[in-house]
Amino acid sequence: MKLVVGLGNPGDFYEGNRHNAGVMALKAFGEEKNLVFEKKVRLKAAVAVFMLESEKSLLALPLTFMNLSGTCVRRLLDYYKIVPRDMLVVYDDFHLPLGSLRIRERGSSGGHNGMESVIREAGTDEFYRLRIGIGTEHFAKVKSLGDDAVSKFVLSNFSRAEKKVLKDVLPKAVHAIELFLGNRLNQAMNIYNTKVKSLADLEQNS
Repeated sequence: MKLVVGLGNPGDFYEGNRHNAGVMALKAFGEEKNLVFEKKVRLKAAVAVFMLESEKSLLALPLTFMNLSGTCVRRLLDYYKIVPRDMLVVYDDFHLPLGSLRIRERGSSGGHNGMESVIREAGTDEFYRLRIGIGTEHFAKVKSLGDDAVSKFVLSNFSRAEKKVLKDVLPKAVHAIELFLGNRLNQAMNIYNTKVKSLADLEQNS
């Protein structure tokens, strides 16, 4: 069984936040596949179990807040007896420009509180991750104002113009998730990692 986790904060209040890009990607996948997420209080997650290419797969949306995401992930790994290497974590990344995707096999949290929690509770950084860029020229200026400004940025909603970009990138994220579940992650990396730029590119043009 493979596990895909979309990081974010639970509840309607946070639904449109930039920090919930991972949740948005999993919900978009669920809509495309006509899946229903069922709340599992004991697991602290809403989950959808389904078959893809003769293999059982699991999507999970933590019901914990972002900085406690690892608590949910640990319970999911234990309950379904999944090893971290069979897990893909989908989350927002302000180091990448809006509209970019990046897939990695391992690595640090990059300062992302949700990922820090997942790495700590999983006991390893040896799991796959799909990062959805939320950085913009606006953020390139915001980050110089300190941590409070960064927190305010990621917990604010996408603008109307940003939503148009997000509408284009979410289907790509859905495709990358499907490739992971179908044991074709290298193909996903070849498709979506090649066009990634850094936030420095935005700063140079701002």
